[in-house]
Amino acid sequence: MNRAVVLGSLQTFIRQRGVEVPSLTAHPAIELMVDWFRLVPIDGIAHTAPADTLTFRYGGWSEGCATGFKIRMQRRLELPEPGSTGNKTAVVGIALLFATDRFGDLVPLVTSSTDWRSLEAFVAAIEGSPGFLQSAAQTPSEVIVEVDETR
Repeated sequence: MNRAVVLGSLQTFIRQRGVEVPSLTAHPAIELMVDWFRLVPIDGIAHTAPADTLTFRYGGWSEGCATGFKIRMQRRLELPEPGSTGNKTAVVGIALLFATDRFGDLVPLVTSSTDWRSLEAFVAAIEGSPGFLQSAAQTPSEVIVEVDETR
């Protein structure tokens, strides 16, 4: 099990749903990630905390001279490392990037859910957050599928 398998799982799910990633906005991106988390177990990973967690986060970002506001919905998985007693963490998800001028006054937010059977309260918290509310009617400047792997 590695991050390529997890990324492939998300990409397959996106294709099966007929979703065009560049056209996603906040609400459909959240729905897509919640459905993937709820409906698609990753082989060899317990569908329980802390092995499989869904995280929503937003805040400002900058890279070089570019700045913006980023919303991320990510699935964080603890992947067993063969021949080791440790795990690697793979983080795969969807990020929506927006222009800073619309979101400059928002305080960063991170919230997570580990219960795939009951995500309603988690989704309600996301949909009630200031960043989601401000971004819901906006078209992101860019939408990307992200993957990260750490030890």
